Amino acid sequence: MSMIALRAGGSKSTLWAYFPCKKLLFEAVVLDAASRLYWAADSLLYPAGPPRDVLNAFAADLVAVLTSPESLYHDRMVIAVAKHFPALGHVVHDKGRRRTGDRLSEYLAGEMQAGWLRLDDPSLAARHFLSLVHMPRHLALMGVPLPGDAAS
Repeated sequence: MSMIALRAGGSKSTLWAYFPCKKLLFEAVVLDAASRLYWAADSLLYPAGPPRDVLNAFAADLVAVLTSPESLYHDRMVIAVAKHFPALGHVVHDKGRRRTGDRLSEYLAGEMQAGWLRLDDPSLAARHFLSLVHMPRHLALMGVPLPGDAAS
């Protein structure tokens, strides 16, 4: 707590006033990182253009966000503490992948209504799409070089 207070430019007593225990401070840090990472992902989805181009660009940009060093560090942290803070993983999922899936589902539904796509279930399509997009993240978390990486 001393190091955090020093870096934040405050005092330990101020930190303890906002965060009565280390668990709450850790949750705040993790949720802030999740919000920033997935806000970046959400902002990628709404350029104009044909759905094929939009979805290709969205997938490439989302893979870049999800495999960034900050994102991988964040994911490893959440995985490491999941046994001790199981609710944290659920909250991160709700603020992250679920929210991005909802936004993608809305986008797909709009493209269906406009006649650009023929899908029965935009929510299911969004979940399948994101499962494919998340695969490079899973590989990167395990240290497997991604295609196109200098190490591959």
